[in-house]
Amino acid sequence: VSLEGPALVSDEQARSLVAQVREHLVTPFGLRTLAPESAAYCPHYAGPQEERDGAYHQGTVWPWLVGHFVAAALKSAAEPSVVAAELSQTFAPLIDKHLSEYGVGSIAEIFDGSAPHSPNGCIAQAWSVGELIRAHVWLSRSLHPHPQNQSQSHRNQQGATAEAG
Repeated sequence: VSLEGPALVSDEQARSLVAQVREHLVTPFGLRTLAPESAAYCPHYAGPQEERDGAYHQGTVWPWLVGHFVAAALKSAAEPSVVAAELSQTFAPLIDKHLSEYGVGSIAEIFDGSAPHSPNGCIAQAWSVGELIRAHVWLSRSLHPHPQNQSQSHRNQQGATAEAG
């Protein structure tokens, strides 16, 4: 849903996917790798190496997924500016707090899946920083439409309208 190019799912399916991800996986620091309702969910990345390895894909939060989620949410939104405002608030702790505390000016590799979502893994993860920048660009374009940005921010909606007509 977040990728450019032809849609692989219908608009309705895209909105449903985004809603499910938002309900079960989104945290203030990124997206969980597994929903807390799952029997295999590991809420904390802690303990000896074997336990940490087991938790890595079982609920830890990955900040780099924020970029893809924001793109998918905005592309599938009926009102992108409303969704952008909501997501800006949702991910504010990652930008407003984490960037100035843990690895100053950078983002941790992962966070615990459950609150308080303690940072873990490498102290500075370049692809997480890159995806946060991409998310910021998408959010800014939706919150502050500018004539030259509208064609890129809302390209998917315009294409869908043209195809329907």
